[in-house]
Amino acid sequence: MEIFHFYSRQHIPLNRQFDDLKEIMNEVDLGEFMIFCKDFKIPLSKPKLTEIFKKASVNHKPHKFEQFYASMIRVGAELNKLKIE
Repeated sequence: MEIFHFYSRQHIPLNRQFDDLKEIMNEVDLGEFMIFCKDFKIPLSKPKLTEIFKKASVNHKPHKFEQFYASMIRVGAELNKLKIE
């Protein structure tokens, strides 16, 4: 949960209302997800990571914690699949 909060607060868009900030700071968008994967040296291609992000999201929107957690499960499954091959 701490990692999710760290990455969800990495990018705060300009020109947002104060009330919107609470919602925005509890989401991880695709860019933040890619930075997370780069920081943790996840050896999957950008297209594969984008696919995982989109499959775990609701209508391709930024991830809440539940979607982020689901995407981590998918990343783990892909990494295991690579090891088996």
